[in-house]
Amino acid sequence: MLSGVKTTNRRLTRPAALLGAGLLTASLALTGCSGGGDTEAYCDTLSDAKEDIDALEAGDPGAFSTAFEAFETLSDEAPEDVADEWATMNEGVQQIEDAFADAGLELNELGDVMSGEIPEGVDMEKLQELGTTLEGLDSPEFNEASDAISEHAEQECDITLGE
Repeated sequence: MLSGVKTTNRRLTRPAALLGAGLLTASLALTGCSGGGDTEAYCDTLSDAKEDIDALEAGDPGAFSTAFEAFETLSDEAPEDVADEWATMNEGVQQIEDAFADAGLELNELGDVMSGEIPEGVDMEKLQELGTTLEGLDSPEFNEASDAISEHAEQECDITLGE
């Protein structure tokens, strides 16, 4: 996706391309890894994280860092009903974090990149590969896991994610 992005004076000429790739992670806005937690505690944590998750799903680049931090707590508290789905989603989040690190980016720098400002030390080749990594996560497996977690959140926690 980003292979056609050209740079001029360390500014992306098509920052929307990265935004588009970032929006693919909307399906990853519900990550985690382990299961077996108390549903009530999980729902409380999910409620606390809802604003960050919704901002991530809306494409807010500033939400990446805070939402991903909440995912770790959510994964620890995920009930068995969605433990496998959280594990699937956690794999995707790890891939995103690894791709950002490989490119020399912190998650909180995504907004700068999208506005065309490339932080010092960013590997432009790896930045272009980041789009491919994100596209790979827009798969039926991740989408099904995200849908199941969203459905569980609504049914068990009375929380609608992504509004």
